[in-house]
Amino acid sequence: GHHGVNHPVKNYVLDLIEITSQNHGFAVETPRVVTEALERGGNLSAIRAEELWLDTDYGPVQVTHLNLNDGTVEGLRLQDIPAFGVQYLPEASPGPHDGRYHFQHFVECMERAA
Repeated sequence: GHHGVNHPVKNYVLDLIEITSQNHGFAVETPRVVTEALERGGNLSAIRAEELWLDTDYGPVQVTHLNLNDGTVEGLRLQDIPAFGVQYLPEASPGPHDGRYHFQHFVECMERAA
């Protein structure tokens, strides 16, 4: 698991790095493309967003965020339903503000579904 602050997470949708606070003991299974990148030396930033789609019982799911330290899946987005989530603490304050946009995205999903 990940506990503490200053965990670098790459957002593959917006192509940026977020510094996050985390407190989780479990994670989603790592996609093969990530495992292979780690075996080749760990250049996770070179993975393209198009490579991070998974087929699931709930339809296509995009891995949106990866922990750059170990490749842990830190964010998911379902294609066919308005659902997404992250494994880190996206609160706007106190602490890091890098995840603030998640709250706006959540509000937009709810407004579209209403």
